[in-house]
Amino acid sequence: MTTAALEAVPLSYTGMASAALSTARDFGMCAGPAAVSAIAVATLSPSAPYDGYAIALVVCSAAAVPAT
Repeated sequence: MTTAALEAVPLSYTGMASAALSTARDFGMCAGPAAVSAIAVATLSPSAPYDGYAIALVVCSAAAVPAT
């Protein structure tokens, strides 16, 4: 992915392209766990405390399938 992103821009813009790619990657690494936690907390119930995490992982797995 890095190679494709850097080859798609002129040589004078490779630094900015690299920074944009790194920022997007860092944002994804923060947004993923935040999404899992938000879904898990929203679907928690006192009778089955771990069901929220199962639902969160299913939702995130389903969202990741089109990305692969």
